Amino acid sequence: MVVRHRRPEPGAEPPLSDALGDLVEVSEGVLVVRTRRGDVTVSRDAVVAVKEVPPPPSVPFDPLAADIAALQRLADASWPAPDRAALGDWTLRAAGGWTRRANSVLAVGAPGRGWRAALELCRGWYAERGLPLLLQVPEDDTSALLEPALRGCGLVPSGATDVLVGDLSQMDLSAAAEAEWASGPDPDWLATYRHQRDPGTAGPSVLAAPGAELGSLGPGRGEDGGIVRLWTSPDSGTTRWAVLSCLWVSPRHRGEGLGTALTLAAARRAAEHGARGLLLQVLPGNDPATALYARLGLRRHHRYAYWGRSEPQA
Repeated sequence: MVVRHRRPEPGAEPPLSDALGDLVEVSEGVLVVRTRRGDVTVSRDAVVAVKEVPPPPSVPFDPLAADIAALQRLADASWPAPDRAALGDWTLRAAGGWTRRANSVLAVGAPGRGWRAALELCRGWYAERGLPLLLQVPEDDTSALLEPALRGCGLVPSGATDVLVGDLSQMDLSAAAEAEWASGPDPDWLATYRHQRDPGTAGPSVLAAPGAELGSLGPGRGEDGGIVRLWTSPDSGTTRWAVLSCLWVSPRHRGEGLGTALTLAAARRAAEHGARGLLLQVLPGNDPATALYARLGLRRHHRYAYWGRSEPQA
């Protein structure tokens, strides 16, 4: 609704103004229009015209059309290493060796210098922290240019990971179970998480990053059920995304649909927060998880790998 009205200030220029928004109150003396900037109260005597405006057309959303670099940075924001440095478009990350994601170079874009020089700077940065050089490199146009330099420095790829995406508005969340959610890991949640990996000293702070929630579901919750982590991007006026990670189900309850229930619970939670896109990462050989996510409508967007020194043969 747009309400054109005379401005109350004497001699105002221009003399007329428009209030565009929802008409939330109509009384004998005034109209109240709820605009993006707040409520505007207009005297009925000042109204010149009222016109109904159709809602803006819905913007098509295709998660598969999202930019690879943008999704890689989104995943990085969801798993923020405490020690970080920028090298051009690249981000150097360290967390005392806890998880490859938090202890690798996010190599998207250009480092602002030659490949070899950039790699040597990265090697020195990690050496100062007692860590090996490791780069997280998505398969895109830039990686084809970077690969010869990586191999020239004795680095090889491993740990290939698929990035899956989906549209939350197209998922049937009506049957999602009610999970218990917390903003930080309590001892029971951490004890269950240890079935995946030891959180060490850096883990709890990364897991409890701003925007993250830790969920549990199932018989006995936690160790006798399942857990999941959800991170939702801040509201910046653009499409919001959620990143799902740390999904784990007790072996005694696998095959009972608990993994599906946890994923749907996290998806509904993300939708309630206003997210539209859902992102998660899965190892290519994890067939049960890949099948689960495919049933829920998630599709492979791209793949990345970690480039580092080859492990010595036993």
